[in-house]
Amino acid sequence: MNITNPMNDPKKKPLIDSLLGEKDESIKYNIAKQNNYLTRVIAFITCFVEIGFTLWFFSQYGVFPTYDRHVFVTEVMCLSISIISVFAFIFLKVVFNKIQNNIWLHNEVIAIYMFILVLFGILLSAIYKQRDENTFVLVLFLICSFGVVIIRPVRLFLSSALVLVVYILTYWNFGVLRISHSLNIIEIIFYLNIIALVRYYTTCGFLDTTQKLSGYSAVLERLSFTDELTAINNRNALRKNWESFNGRILSVIVLDIDDFKHYNDTYGHLTGDKVIKEVASLMSHEFGADDCYRMGGDEFMIITEYVDEEAEARIRDVMEQAKNIVDEGELMGVTLSVGAIKVHCKNAGDLREYMKRADVVLYDVKENGKNNYRYVNLVD
Repeated sequence: MNITNPMNDPKKKPLIDSLLGEKDESIKYNIAKQNNYLTRVIAFITCFVEIGFTLWFFSQYGVFPTYDRHVFVTEVMCLSISIISVFAFIFLKVVFNKIQNNIWLHNEVIAIYMFILVLFGILLSAIYKQRDENTFVLVLFLICSFGVVIIRPVRLFLSSALVLVVYILTYWNFGVLRISHSLNIIEIIFYLNIIALVRYYTTCGFLDTTQKLSGYSAVLERLSFTDELTAINNRNALRKNWESFNGRILSVIVLDIDDFKHYNDTYGHLTGDKVIKEVASLMSHEFGADDCYRMGGDEFMIITEYVDEEAEARIRDVMEQAKNIVDEGELMGVTLSVGAIKVHCKNAGDLREYMKRADVVLYDVKENGKNNYRYVNLVD
């Protein structure tokens, strides 16, 4: 009979990896942000609660009464934990926007603060136990430390073991260690560990899924608004950017590759694709990729703030460089026909009309022999 090692069970690996595997920086950063916020809430509440207890003790017993050692120690501890909570709150508030620069230091500060809270709970509970009073304060701080802050499993187990050791030694030293109470504390810590593990697992899973979905969304957006062949904008991107052209003086430029069918028929579609990509690259270099659009086939559009002589100079540069496009050592001699107009976009609907007018200019260039451009100023 073959016995399978649970660590090698493929069904268990995802859980083991999620709990013990190394997380990427984005997950660590997001967990650190959550812990920062949660710890600040705990520090804020702790500060006000302990100040309240301190003031109550002052009103009942005076300021640091030396005649009652238990009350004196309790007052000092409550005041001290209030001050520590204030400093923890301020530190975490200051570093909130700088966590990514030093996640390790941020996590260590939170771990130290949480250990101080639990230590405070253990000491105060031991004092109350000596006076035969309730010890709920330890349970409350255990819940704050293990049930609220998101802790990695290994650190969770080590912290739990350390807390149990400190608890046993402290209660034993105070002479109040009882088996029944110790079992209750162990039981509470055990269930808090289960809760903490579930929260860590689900939080990491949620962050990992969110990160993947964000990546998929970015890919889908890029595919939706980017031409697959040339990597410049497509028609969808033009529609998305439409509103941004309002109120601007622009050059609307339409461009065709002359006799493009010749390249496909003579050299094949791979050469035709290369010609299209090279022309798109030249346009992107001269006008910027964000302003260039492939409308389909060998038709392109440029909507740019370059106007008049600057726009014409860049159009001529693209046309001259296109003539030098080479495929497998053979000069393609690519020529372009360009129609361009200078316009003042006053309304969102204007651009559609301007595109038609630029097409008319392009048609005129083609009718007069191609391999040329014409630039028309329509601005009053």
